[in-house]
Parts: sequence; structure tokens; C-alpha cells
Amino acid sequence: MDSQHLAISLLRSSNVIRTVEEMNREGEESGGQNPASLEEHLIAGLQSITAIFDGLYLLRMVGLIGDNNFIYRRVMRNKLDSKIRLASLLLLARKSLRDLLKLIQVRHALSVESEAAVIPMHSERFTKTIRTKFEESMAKLNDRIRGVIVDLVDNVLYMVLIIIELRKLDMSRKYRVLLQTLSSIFAAMNLSRYSSSIVH
Repeated sequence: MDSQHLAISLLRSSNVIRTVEEMNREGEESGGQNPASLEEHLIAGLQSITAIFDGLYLLRMVGLIGDNNFIYRRVMRNKLDSKIRLASLLLLARKSLRDLLKLIQVRHALSVESEAAVIPMHSERFTKTIRTKFEESMAKLNDRIRGVIVDLVDNVLYMVLIIIELRKLDMSRKYRVLLQTLSSIFAAMNLSRYSSSIVH
């Protein structure tokens, strides 16, 4: 076994690297083999319901239903749409925060392990191969962390806007517009990120 293959073999035996590779595979494989958790099923269900509400609002905007439509009136009267969106966002924010903490822990462990990756008795080529592998894993991990942070901030901003609407909180137009603008920016960043991942 040459030094390059030995380096890769050693790295694959590392729990930290294995965890990073599993996380990267999860991000690259849509509809992975791991069964979805109850929380993920709940989030998907709530988002499906909000998609129905979006369709309802669209029908009203194009004039296919009016303000007197029974279903539309019930949704508006009880603010059902906002309440379900808020529940969905709370679950999404909770999941994002949990993912972020896990990624930060893995990144710290990877950073510590990379410091011990240089083994004096091995050749320079062997050491360089190890370093390269660690750097690739760290770059992918940093990418995942940035993505989760964008998700988290996007969800929290949208949550704040919905809470303001539901509680009828008194807020100046200036700050409300600022919140809406920030929310739109992070939503656009998310859309751009997901579009890029689909293209690539």
C-alpha cells in the first residue's frame, strides 16, 4: 500500500472524517435511505398545509374566489394560515439549531484532529495527502454550517414577522419594513443556494 492510499485509509478510519462524509452525502443525496423522523414528517405535513393556503390566496388574487368564500373566510378569521406557518417555522428553527450545534462540534473535533495529522515518521507526500483530505472535509463542513445559519436566520426573521402579525404588536413602519427586507434577502439567499445545489 503506497503512502497516498495509506493516508486515505487512516482518514476513513477516523470517526470525525466519517461523520463529515456522512453529512456531505446527506446533503448531496435527496431522498436518502435513512427514514425520516417524526419531526420531519410533521414539518412536511405543516408545509403541505401552508402550500394549500398559498394556493387559496392565489385563487383569490386572480379572482377565481372572492372574500366571501367559506374556506377563505374561515382561514382569515381564525388566522389559521399564520398559526400553522408559525408552528412549522418553530420546528424548522429547532431542527436548524440542533444541526448547527452538531456541525460546530464536528468542526471543532475535525480541527483538533487535523493538528495531530502530521506524523514526523512519514514522508512529506503522506503528510500533504492527510492535510489535503482534512482541508477538503473542513471546506465542505464550513459550507454546511453557512447554509444552516442562513436557514436559521431566515426562519427566525419570518417567525418574528408572523408573531408581530398574530399578536398585533405595535412596531414602527420603519422597523417593520427593515424586518421584511431582511427576511426577503435571506429567503433569496436560500433560494439561490438551493438552485445552485440542483444545478450542480
